[in-house]
Amino acid sequence: MLCISLPANFDQADIGKPILEVVLEAGDLLYFPRGFIHQGDCLPDAHSLHITISSHQKNSWGELLQKLVPAALEIAMEEDVEFRQGLPLDYLTYMGVQNSDKDDPRRTKFFSRIESLMKKLITYAPVDAAVDQKARDFLHDCLPPMLTPEELASSVQGASTRWERGQVLDIGAQITTQTRVRILRAGCARQLQSLPQRGAQEFRNKIRAHRCHGVSDPFISQICDSRKFPMRFCRRQGMLLDRFG
Repeated sequence: MLCISLPANFDQADIGKPILEVVLEAGDLLYFPRGFIHQGDCLPDAHSLHITISSHQKNSWGELLQKLVPAALEIAMEEDVEFRQGLPLDYLTYMGVQNSDKDDPRRTKFFSRIESLMKKLITYAPVDAAVDQKARDFLHDCLPPMLTPEELASSVQGASTRWERGQVLDIGAQITTQTRVRILRAGCARQLQSLPQRGAQEFRNKIRAHRCHGVSDPFISQICDSRKFPMRFCRRQGMLLDRFG
C-alpha cells in the first residue's frame, strides 16, 4: 500500500500473515520498499530499541500534479477561449449526483466535453516549472550536505580566515561581485522557473524579461542575467562555494 501520509497503527487482523520473518541482531539494517507494512517484536528473553526511517515521502506523481494542474488551468483559461465558454444553461437539471443514474444524452455530451478539455489541458502544462517547484521544496527541506575532507578544505569552513581583536586575519581570497565561483557539488543549488502566480500573461512577460527574481547575491544575479533565463536561484542550506583558481 502507498499511503498519502503516514497511517495510524493497524489492528493485527488487518495485517494478515507476514511474507517475511527475520531476526535482527544489534547493528543490523533491514530495508523494505515503500508501502510495505512492518511490525517489530522483541524476543521473549531480550530488550530491543530500533529506529524506523521512512524516505521518499511527498514525492509522488500526484504531488507533482498538484502543482502542475492549477498552473496549466490558469494559463489555458487566459490563452484559450474554449476554456472560458459558458456552461449549458440547463446543466444543473441533468448533472450532479441526484442525476447520476439518468440515461440522458446530454450527460454523455457533457462528459465528452470535459474529456476533450482535459486532454487539451496538457498542452498548456508548464511541466518543467512545476518540477522546479518540487526541487525548491527538496532543497529547502533537506539537510545540509556532509562535506568530504577535500570539499571542506576548499570551502569557507576550511579557510583560515577569522575575526580576531577587531580585525579580519588570514584572508585567503577577496570575494567581490566580479569573483567567479564554483559550487562544491552538484545538487547544492539549482536554477528555478516560477509557476504563474497572477495570470499567464505576467508569466510570459517574466520569460521575455529575462530577469532573475528573489536573489540578493550579486554574483548569482550575474549568472542568471548572463544566461538569459527567467529563473530563481534556490540555494541548499549549508551550501558552500569555492573560488575558481
